[in-house]
Parts: sequence; C-alpha cells; structure tokens
Amino acid sequence: MIRLRQNLLEMDAVIFDLGNVLLDYDPFRFMRLLKIDPAVQARIAKALFENPIWAEIDRGSMTDEELAEAAGDLDPEIRDQIRFYMRNWSQFFYLIPENVHTFYRIKETGTKVYVLSNFSEATYQKLRAAYSFLDHFDGGVVSYQDKLIKPDLEIYRLLIERCGLDPSRSVFIDDLEANIRSALKVGLNAIWHDPAKPIAPYFVF
Repeated sequence: MIRLRQNLLEMDAVIFDLGNVLLDYDPFRFMRLLKIDPAVQARIAKALFENPIWAEIDRGSMTDEELAEAAGDLDPEIRDQIRFYMRNWSQFFYLIPENVHTFYRIKETGTKVYVLSNFSEATYQKLRAAYSFLDHFDGGVVSYQDKLIKPDLEIYRLLIERCGLDPSRSVFIDDLEANIRSALKVGLNAIWHDPAKPIAPYFVF
C-alpha cells in the first residue's frame, strides 16, 4: 500500500499514462533524430498534430499509413517527409528510467498498476517488443483496443469497470490537463504531471 503525498490518502491502484510519464515523448526531438530538414519540421507537425484525424489512429479507426496519406494531402510538397516520419517515429520513445523504477517500487508494495494511454496499434506493439515493463501492468486500457480515447469520459469509465477500481482509492498520472480534468470528473484522484520532474515524490512509500 502507498499513500499520496498531497493528501496522505491510501491508494489501492496507480494508473499511468505512458507518454511523458514512463516514456519520453517529444515529436520535434523525433524529427531531429530522424534528421528531417528543420525547415519542414513545423509543417510536418501542423499537418499531423493539428489535424483532427490524428485522434483516429489512437482510436484504432485509421492506420499510421492512412494518417500519413491524409496529412500529406494537406501539404503535398512534404508528403514524403510525412511518410518517413510516420514509418520511423516509434523508435524514438525512450524509457524514463527513474519513473519506470518507481513503477516497479509501487508494484512491490502490493499496489496494483494500470495503464490508460492513447496509442495506435502499430506503435504500441513496437513499444511492447522494445520495453518489457509494458507487460507488467495489472491491466488497463490502451485506446486503439477499445476505440476510445482520452479525454473522453467513456474511456475512464471503461477502465474503472474493467479493472474493478474504487476511484476514491485510485490515482491517475498524466501530463495533459484535459486528461486530468476528465479523471477528476469520474471520481479518480489525479496528478497533473510535469514531464521535467520525477514521479516518486508524489508518493509516500
């Protein structure tokens, strides 16, 4: 059993987002590592991440390749760079070692650990092959599997029902404010995580 430092409440379960909580996520760093021309990086970001259909790969209703083609239609001059990015971006998610260590410390107390994260199937399967900790959750919801995405309230309710959680004794950690607001609406405790900081200080072991 662990306690939240912010209120000293005992928690039965800790629910983790992945990007910028347990895995380092920075699309512009990905582009630099892929040696994509700096002059087009902002255009790639606009075509992909400001495109409302970006959510559809996380929802599992569109493949990475289909998204690349749709984004390329918005900026045909850089279509090949968009395709290249989408083929290769998954190799640049890196572990955040001290936070993964804390993940295992939490498990060692007997506290259950769950995942709640938005991911496309292709990217998530590549990450599972690379990082064994992803097989050590006690359960959870990854968006593509159930065609639901954060911050929709339905994905939180599904997690609670599927894993038999008591929201008042469960805490969700995420780096995006909108996702935290939704967690609070369904009764979960929630921590809006600053990716520059470690997660261990949130807990009393």
